[in-house]
Amino acid sequence: MINIAIFVSGSGTNCENIIRYFQNSDKVNTALVISNRADAYALVRAEKLNVPRVVMSKKEINTPDSILPLLQKHNIDFIVLAGFLLMIPDFLIEAFPRKIINLHPALLPKYGGRGMYGHHVHQALALVLARLCLLRAVDEDRIEDEERGVRGKSAHLRLADGDHGVTM
Repeated sequence: MINIAIFVSGSGTNCENIIRYFQNSDKVNTALVISNRADAYALVRAEKLNVPRVVMSKKEINTPDSILPLLQKHNIDFIVLAGFLLMIPDFLIEAFPRKIINLHPALLPKYGGRGMYGHHVHQALALVLARLCLLRAVDEDRIEDEERGVRGKSAHLRLADGDHGVTM
């Protein structure tokens, strides 16, 4: 069984969908949801689906002696960043080489950074008529992605008449 941890900061619709998708799987288990925000609705969603939840401060997430034992306790094999707004520390990337994915509704870094979360990202994309969704591997080479070209898949989507960043 592959155990995943989902890191979240917000409402958790992706988190819930991931949990539900693997709920009856005999291959993948959502073993833990970690949030840097105690008020993240993702924690409520995880609780309703009986997934263990932990709130950790930015300092704890950036401290190997805090987060690594927790991930080891839950036998975590992979990490999914689903609306997680903090930078992942290098030691975590080194502990999970090529085993961290970031769900982000746009190409980074152009549509990332301060204020670019949730509907803000979708609205920015709608303004430039870009309809992208990207699932990217997070690794130690993340800074050089632009120079090498983005690794991952992107899909161009068309909006229905009347759709906009909030309804996407």
